[in-house]
Order: sequence, then C-alpha cells, then structure tokens
Amino acid sequence: MSTAHEVEMSRSRDQVEIVQLAFPGAQADELAEVVRSLGGVARVGTDEKRRAAIVTFAQLRGRATVEDARTRWGLVRVGRDGFGFDLTAVELADRLGIPGSGIVVDAFEPGDDRLGDGWRAVLVLPAHEREYRPLGKDVAGSHIEVREAHGWHLVTWVPAAGATPTEDHVVGQLAGRTALGGPDRGVLLLVDSGHTNVLDVVRGEIDGGRHWPADLWPVVHKGDLDDVEPARELVAELVADLVPQHADDAFEGWGADPVRRRAAFRGHPVDLPEVVAALGLPPETLEVLAGTSTLPATTHEATSLGRAAAGGMLDATAASRFPVVEAVSNIAGIVIAAVVLLLGRDAVPTWAWWGAIVIGILSVLAFATQVWAFRRRRSRARS
Repeated sequence: MSTAHEVEMSRSRDQVEIVQLAFPGAQADELAEVVRSLGGVARVGTDEKRRAAIVTFAQLRGRATVEDARTRWGLVRVGRDGFGFDLTAVELADRLGIPGSGIVVDAFEPGDDRLGDGWRAVLVLPAHEREYRPLGKDVAGSHIEVREAHGWHLVTWVPAAGATPTEDHVVGQLAGRTALGGPDRGVLLLVDSGHTNVLDVVRGEIDGGRHWPADLWPVVHKGDLDDVEPARELVAELVADLVPQHADDAFEGWGADPVRRRAAFRGHPVDLPEVVAALGLPPETLEVLAGTSTLPATTHEATSLGRAAAGGMLDATAASRFPVVEAVSNIAGIVIAAVVLLLGRDAVPTWAWWGAIVIGILSVLAFATQVWAFRRRRSRARS
C-alpha cells in the first residue's frame, strides 16, 4: 500500500464528489450511529472486504494526498440551517475509537479495485469480422473467446493463469472491441461478488450504464432532519446518485420496447434475464456469463513476445484498416505511367518518359507490397 506521501490526486478546483471510506475494526451499526450523532448523511454498510464503510458526498479540495483525504476532505453534514462540508473522516474514527491512519480511502488504495474470485464478464455485439486478439500491456498468457448466436458475438476475456485483473482492465479489453471494425456498439455485462454492471459501449467508450450493488446500504441521518428542506433534498440526491433507479439516458438504441427496458433497469436487486431480454440480446448471453455455455468458442491468443519482437506488436486498428492514402498515391503513379505509355515516347521529353516509367514500376511494387501486408495482417488477426 502506498503512503500518504506517495499518492496524490490533482484537482484544478474544489469540487463535490461521491467517496467511499472504510473503517477497519468497526461494526457497521456502530458507524451508522456515529454518522447519525454527528449530523452526517451517508450510506452505511459492509464492503466486499467485510469492513464497515460509508458512501457519501465530500468536498475534495485541490491537490490531496491520502492523509488529506482523511483530515481535509469535508464530508457532508446537515443541520437545521442547511448543510455544509465540515465533517471529516478522522472525526468519525475518533468517535469509533480507531486511529485515523487506519481509514481506508478506496480511491487511493492501489490494487483495491481488483476483482475478486468469481467475477464474470461478457460483451455482446453484432457479429462481424473484427480484431479480437488481446491488446495492450499485461496481456501475455491471456486470450479472448468468441461465441456466435443468432447474429451476435458473445465475447469473453480470459486472463493469464493466476492473474487478478482490475475492473478497468476487463472493461478495457472487452469494450475496446467495439472500436476495432464492424458495428461500433455493444453491451457489456460485468458481475462480481459486490456489484452488477450493465454498460452501453460505443467505439470503445462507456456511453452509459446501470450499476446494482449486491447490498443496498441504507441512508443514515438524524431522525429530525426530515423537517429540514435542504436535508430532504440532499438525502434524495444521495439516494439517486448512489443507486440510480433507471437508465433512461442510455441504451436508447437497444430493445424494441423502451417501457420494458426502463422497467427492467429500475428493479433491485438486478434481474439479469429481464435486462437481457429488454435489451434484445440473445438468451445465450446468460449462459456465457455463467460459464455454462455449450456454444463452440473461437480462441484468440495474445501476441507472444517473440512475434512482437520479430514483426512488431499487431496493431488492432491497422489489422482492419487498409492504407488508403498510400494506395491512392501509388495508383496515381501507375496511372501516370500508363498515360505516358499510351501517348508514346515521341509525345513527351525523353527524361519525362523514363521518369514516368520508373515511377510506374515503383508504384506497382509498392501497391503490391501494401496489398500483401494488409492480407497478412488480416490473416494474423483471424488466426
């Protein structure tokens, strides 16, 4: 784990964001009572590592180290005159009788976003010939499996044996497929012990999505805050931001019935069969996600270090892209040479005739090389 002096976050100005803080050694009900007694507003529960934790709004001030996060971040506190950000994490720790240095700031804890055992992910997108080989850093020993059902590709990434990937790594490997040829939109389902995510992916970027936590942590605040209008508004925002109950602004291109789609995304806990059906995805998606599919899989291995050293790492975009500009240039050279030949040697100066012939020969050789290289890349990408 990095120390407070080794890790820092840069911000151009103060801003309010949602943060999660864990308090090892405390019990969730104890933490909830402390939040309530200090006038804080937060969701309180137990995280995936069984630590008492809160999720709340915080004012993040400029450049912040881990220690700043514990002592200088202002957590939201509400009183009869309104709300502010004057509660700190160490105040909570002091009331719990634990050292402030023990507070875990998830956003700054390297490796804390690694997926636990049993995670599963599948990308569903229209079937098309595209690059499916794992690309980028830290993919040695991994492979991608592609199954086809009813005109859809069901894509999974299998890390190297013993590897524990982060959520970002898994999403990056799968979402990136939508930027590598063919239809550029897909739906990514990611499930682990604490969360279910369904993401709308366009050209390799997350365009929207819906997140369901396994445990719906209750919102904790003073009982009399219901009489304070700013508090009511804040609690409503906290509920909506932390556990969005719909995905109306995403997935607009999926499924034939938007009413059914919205209903499927509003439910809690998640009903994945209903979500998959509402988006118009094949039912085989669920079998692939569960690891029980009997559909044949095509395996795409990561490029080995030997092949990378011998011929360069296969670039995914280049594998499906023909060098159009260079090809047009070479075709132009061939056309010029053909026109000069048709005009005859007597119609142009000798130096121009021979120059055109040389340009034509070089252009033919260059164009043939481009075609050969393109076909070879495509063959490697499919193999």
